[in-house]
Amino acid sequence: MALSCKVLLIEDDTETREQLTDILRLWGYVVETAGDGEEALELVRRHPLPHVLLVDLLLPRMSGWEFIAEINKSDRLSRIPLVVVSGHIKEARLLPPADAHLGKPLDLARLHRLLDRLC
Repeated sequence: MALSCKVLLIEDDTETREQLTDILRLWGYVVETAGDGEEALELVRRHPLPHVLLVDLLLPRMSGWEFIAEINKSDRLSRIPLVVVSGHIKEARLLPPADAHLGKPLDLARLHRLLDRLC
């Protein structure tokens, strides 16, 4: 169950980040958030690690692509399940490798099933 599963949500849009955080918490997940890739990288370098990374691709300062490239340089960080969330999901050839890719607007039922599986 989600009760002990920690999700790091990386999303720059404040309204989307807050709404999704509320939903994830209602589902029982522990949620930590970051507004850009640099902030997220600092968070994952600390302990404890999240169980799942939920990453938007279009972020300020450090994009989702750059963030993913950085975590993939580390054996420890690259083991964290990764879900890419993007409004550009139709361009699959441009998406970074991940455990799952979700388009925007999010299919919340699919997200819930996916997080339950990854946790």
